[in-house]
Amino acid sequence: MTNRGFKTISILIPIWNEEENIPIFLESLKSTLQFLPYHFQLLFVNDGSTDNSTKFILDFPRFTAKLTVIEFSRNYGKETAIYAGLQEHSGDALVLMDADMQDPPHLIPVFLKHWEGGNPIVMGIRTKRNKDPYFKRITAAIFEWILQKFSNKAPLPGSGDFFLLDDSIVQIVKWPTDKPLWFRGIIAKFGKLQTSVYFERLERAKGNSKWTYWKLFQLAIQVLFYTSHLPLFFILITEASALWFFFHHRNENLFDSKNPLPIVFLVFSFVLAIFVFFYQRMTKKLQIPKYRIEKKFIRS
Repeated sequence: MTNRGFKTISILIPIWNEEENIPIFLESLKSTLQFLPYHFQLLFVNDGSTDNSTKFILDFPRFTAKLTVIEFSRNYGKETAIYAGLQEHSGDALVLMDADMQDPPHLIPVFLKHWEGGNPIVMGIRTKRNKDPYFKRITAAIFEWILQKFSNKAPLPGSGDFFLLDDSIVQIVKWPTDKPLWFRGIIAKFGKLQTSVYFERLERAKGNSKWTYWKLFQLAIQVLFYTSHLPLFFILITEASALWFFFHHRNENLFDSKNPLPIVFLVFSFVLAIFVFFYQRMTKKLQIPKYRIEKKFIRS
């Protein structure tokens, strides 16, 4: 199944309750990879699935040099699953992708061609998201616009969790040092080392997205809080508005004992601004994510 002269490519696939899509994804992956002159090792990280995702993976006829499946004891989140998969990588390059067919496997040869041409990071860039719900497209566009304007870790516009990393890059990003644990933002630091491959994002092969609006909102808040000055900016605007209000009403008795709200508001916004300023800086250091592996399957 292997040839000693071939380079080794890891394909990392975090999954959560994707049993409907696994056979479709693996069949597509097989047809794409089987004639390429590389060793391929599949790294599945099962992020606490409650369905038979792992069984579907192991039952599918093996077509790569190595297969590894990690099962978490519970759901820890996609970024932690990616982190765990990076620790298992051993090869010349790594491709990260989802198993829902929204990241088309047929682009892997294109990624590899760019990589062989000397590009250490190849990012899949979504040109269209017409298959996503309208509300999700609007909120994603707003989030991306804010990131581009205010964040110091703004990824390439349209990028997602579909990319190739040279092993030299993997060895750096597998030990992240900054909050939040958000690999798109971590890779954004490499700037000009990135090259782009454009594709139209399709709809999921089966089932619904596991990213609820609440989870997306939580991630957005976390990313914006740690990677941009936007929260502090809004607080300072509030503070400036309060000062402007007090200045223009300086001849009025706003601070009498019968109406303590203005002074309470002023003090609260000032304290909040200081808290955000120092909290962002004191909590930058990332604690290595903790997770428990329930089972681990390796076939080589």
